[in-house]
Amino acid sequence: MKTVSLKEFKESGTGKGALVLVFLGLILSVSVHAGVSQSGSFRVSGNLNELVSISIRTNNEASIDLFSFKKEFQVASIYEVSNSADGYVVKARSENNGRFLSADGKESIPYDLKYGEGSVISLTNDNQTVSSKNASSALVQAENYISISLRKVPLKFSAQNAYQDFITFTIESR
Repeated sequence: MKTVSLKEFKESGTGKGALVLVFLGLILSVSVHAGVSQSGSFRVSGNLNELVSISIRTNNEASIDLFSFKKEFQVASIYEVSNSADGYVVKARSENNGRFLSADGKESIPYDLKYGEGSVISLTNDNQTVSSKNASSALVQAENYISISLRKVPLKFSAQNAYQDFITFTIESR
């Protein structure tokens, strides 16, 4: 087999024709593939976790003069937040079974609680539903007021003392 240099190949008639064919082949392959495209895609997804929260803001008169018998004392505001699609429930319980208990534990004054526009509730140590919201597809933000009304007027001869109760509110999704 004879080895031919590039210069000799170009100068021969075969070389010129072969170069033209190679050049045309490149042009055709570029023009044929010019309309082809590729694409790729992917799905982006995420989760929004369930959120239920409750916060309490006490009023200035959360400390009540038990002898200034008023029908109702507004003692706090509750803020409920939920994005639960199934809705939520707010429950309340009292450490002293719905009674103001004296610091020495010898005397008590019973009271009732009103949550928002709901009905009056006599609290116990067990959780009781005070508010309930049905399913929602949107974020729910609600404000409710907590009022307390005494079930009996303290007697003038009741012992001077600090009377108190601890009320716990819980919010949970359904």
